[in-house]
Amino acid sequence: MDPNTSDKWDVEDILQKILKNQFKAIANKKEYVDFLREILKKRKEMGMEPPIAAVPIILRHMPKEIIPEHYKNPKYEDFPEIAKWMFTDERARKHLENILLYTTGHAEYEHTNPYLDKLLNAKPFDGMKILDIGTATGSYSASLLNKVQNNIQKLVRTNLSPYLEVIHHPTNKGRIKDYVEVKPFNIAKDVIPEKFDVVIYKDIEKFLEEDGRKNAWKNIKEMTNQGSIVIHGGQVETVGYGRYVGFMDGESAIKLLVHHNGKLVEVEPEKFINEVSKIGTKNEYLKRLPEILKRTRVKHGRVI
Repeated sequence: MDPNTSDKWDVEDILQKILKNQFKAIANKKEYVDFLREILKKRKEMGMEPPIAAVPIILRHMPKEIIPEHYKNPKYEDFPEIAKWMFTDERARKHLENILLYTTGHAEYEHTNPYLDKLLNAKPFDGMKILDIGTATGSYSASLLNKVQNNIQKLVRTNLSPYLEVIHHPTNKGRIKDYVEVKPFNIAKDVIPEKFDVVIYKDIEKFLEEDGRKNAWKNIKEMTNQGSIVIHGGQVETVGYGRYVGFMDGESAIKLLVHHNGKLVEVEPEKFINEVSKIGTKNEYLKRLPEILKRTRVKHGRVI
């Protein structure tokens, strides 16, 4: 952990952002607000980054035996009720304190895989347009894009909730020509009328019902072009479909899909990225895409 981290954030600023978002339900309770403030002060004194105060992430760290059954697969509309439970239940509150104090930091969900760095720095993706779906705090995409040297024509970040604020932003802003935030945005229902070269669709499907997941993929196809890539993944224990071929990134399992002839085709990430990184232009990449897919697509993998 960077020893200078504590100088980079303000306790009251982070507290207000937490209370505006998923813990809005307890914002008028002085006892609970003071409780959060003291946790943030202690965390800052230890030189740590602000915690990611997101209900589903905190629930993952709670002992399963104390979580009420109807909270174990939460939807967004359940978050205010769950937030209240975390403060009013004595056992939950003690775990909440430890979780916010010692875990759920930015580094825990930081992008860690060098293959994605290599892909987004490949010459065919210079000047790319990126769609980051369901950004939440923005920690993952910020750490990924900080390692991108290519120019980014446009970065669009979306949030399902109108109350969520992006806290983490890429530091290489000079390479991002146009930055936009869109909220509320539900990938199961909404479409941005643009085409993107890269779509980050990570840790979102667990919030969607089966029909919503199908619609989400339909909408992603509508917002991508020939050769566009989709970085897809979910926490390991929530990846519920078939055999997994991909690589680990932090606590998540990452898949890579490529738009080809109107379909999203799953590829073996390392093989695909190694081939694309040798190509000099986008036109050459698109011309060679069919042969690249023959060599890199996952046998019996997803075709959407």
